[in-house]
Amino acid sequence: MLPKNIKGFFEFLLLTTIATEPMYSKEIIERFNQVGISITPGTLYPILNRLKKEKMLEASTQETDFGGVRKYYSITKIGNKRLENLNTQWNELSQQVHKLRRKPYLDR
Repeated sequence: MLPKNIKGFFEFLLLTTIATEPMYSKEIIERFNQVGISITPGTLYPILNRLKKEKMLEASTQETDFGGVRKYYSITKIGNKRLENLNTQWNELSQQVHKLRRKPYLDR
């Protein structure tokens, strides 16, 4: 289950996902669903727009084989730097949670 009360959690997940390759919104939603994370367009688009405004993502359009246009999002240098910071925070939090879950007698 996804923790809804952790500020920036979707930002972290989104930057992590887009860092692997440029993606359009439907691909992002599908990737999240593949790993059991439910995200709606109503949640996704505001985050994409904010990250684009903050220059962490850039968008480019590409025509499809069917005559439509898709907007692909890719991570920028600023976005990669933010992702590095979020990864560090996540690792620290994960270690702290792991320590809390251990039984005290294991540390002796």
